[in-house]
Amino acid sequence: MSTRKTSLEAQITALGNRLNAMEDRRQSLQQLEANIAIRQAELDQLNSRIQFGSGLAGEVMENEAKLQYLKAQCQQLLTERQNLEGLINQLRIEQQQLSRSLEEQTAQYTSLVQKQPEVEAIERQIFHLRLEKKELELEKERLEHSVSTQQPYFKDPLQTLKMPWWSETEIPNTFSGTNSNEAEFLKGFHTYVQKSGFYFPARTIAAFHTSLKVQGISALVILSGISGTGKSELPQLYAKYMGAQFLMLAVQPRWDSPQDLLGFYNYMENQFKATPLTRSIYQYNHSPKWQDRIALVLLDEMNLARVEYYFSEFLSKLESRRHHDAYLDIDLGNLTLPEGERRLKIPPQFLFVGTMNEDETTQTLSDKVLDRANVITMSRPLKLYLGNQGNAPELGGGGLSYHQFKSWCKLPNPSNPLVRELERLLTQTNQIMEDMGHPFAHRVYQSVVNYIVNYPGVGDNLTAAALAALADSFAQKILPKLRGVIIEDERTMDNLDRLGSIVSGLGDSALTAAFAKARQGYQFQWLGISYDV
Repeated sequence: MSTRKTSLEAQITALGNRLNAMEDRRQSLQQLEANIAIRQAELDQLNSRIQFGSGLAGEVMENEAKLQYLKAQCQQLLTERQNLEGLINQLRIEQQQLSRSLEEQTAQYTSLVQKQPEVEAIERQIFHLRLEKKELELEKERLEHSVSTQQPYFKDPLQTLKMPWWSETEIPNTFSGTNSNEAEFLKGFHTYVQKSGFYFPARTIAAFHTSLKVQGISALVILSGISGTGKSELPQLYAKYMGAQFLMLAVQPRWDSPQDLLGFYNYMENQFKATPLTRSIYQYNHSPKWQDRIALVLLDEMNLARVEYYFSEFLSKLESRRHHDAYLDIDLGNLTLPEGERRLKIPPQFLFVGTMNEDETTQTLSDKVLDRANVITMSRPLKLYLGNQGNAPELGGGGLSYHQFKSWCKLPNPSNPLVRELERLLTQTNQIMEDMGHPFAHRVYQSVVNYIVNYPGVGDNLTAAALAALADSFAQKILPKLRGVIIEDERTMDNLDRLGSIVSGLGDSALTAAFAKARQGYQFQWLGISYDV
């Protein structure tokens, strides 16, 4: 279609050139007409001279011959002029037709571009339906087997829960050598992403990696943004590179309770209907082979349904893991089972990531969820990358152990110069936030400090890496609290100016630009920062 549009534009340009050439010839014709008038005047003079003497007769005859020639040439030019004017009119008609055709083709192209998000949404639905179809086919096979053997398939009410989700043959060996070093791991992962045909800014990768490290206090990483920015691909690539078990949960719009995520007890069948999440958690609880393996759980398009309905209770349990072990209580009605069967420990090896599309079909997140999560905005890229079309490179058979991963996690030291400086800056910021009616408390402060001290390259002082991590925290934890604040009085504008001074003092161009954009309207509209800046 783009080629057709270019061809039409080239034809229109050629027709314009022909019109210009014809206009030049018309001007030449007018000049010839002027010359004829001059010749006619000369002829009149000659006729006058004939009256004065017969000696001029020969000259008169010669001039008359010239006049006849000029008249014939003039007539020929007039004929050509008429032909050219007819051709010009015809070309103008063709130009109008081509212009209308070009407009129609442009409208069709625009319509196709506008329908692209709808096509992508349908493709995602097809993918999710295929997953459901596969699960239903497996369930059908199990039930048919039960009927064919004329034996009750379910003897144990926890039978579905005890079905392993992952094969134990999938457990990889641990990495060795430089891959156990965090800096080398991140460098290798960045190379792996590029060779796999994807592009993510180094800052996005650092923010994602750091957010996973601090899930003890920020229990969820949320990748938010428009469709097509790689929100689902980044966790999958990360899990594959580190050799972690990967579990994708396709959130459905109908989810409205924790049972959709964790399963429920069917009293009619006397069976607990387990989900992939509870099956994988049960497997980690009862198999020692998995204790040093990381599992990454992805809630894909988690805001298709109300997150507070199906995930809020589970998120609270995840957050409590930083103080003590967290457990899921399996609802089995009045069945008497040992406590070890009724309660499942949520393994600390499980890391949770969610993706959010920003469109009219999705739900917004409450402050309760945002306070317990790190939200990384994957905005429209400033530069589009084609990427390679090859397959992902082969990885070794090893994987990163949970023990190695935990060794990279740091706890803040209150006497550290960096921590003291962060306390000063965040206290100053919180005073401004309180003046605006949106202060933050210990959870946010602890989340910010933990994030910064665990950010790659951060040491004991407020270096460039620490400032970048602090800018991330402003974008993820602090500035979202001001969403919807009405900017109408002098006091609010003064507080935003004070907050803007702190933001600009961090020296982060992406954060400064995003803050300036957020306060342009009549209310504060925080949309996150672009990690591509």
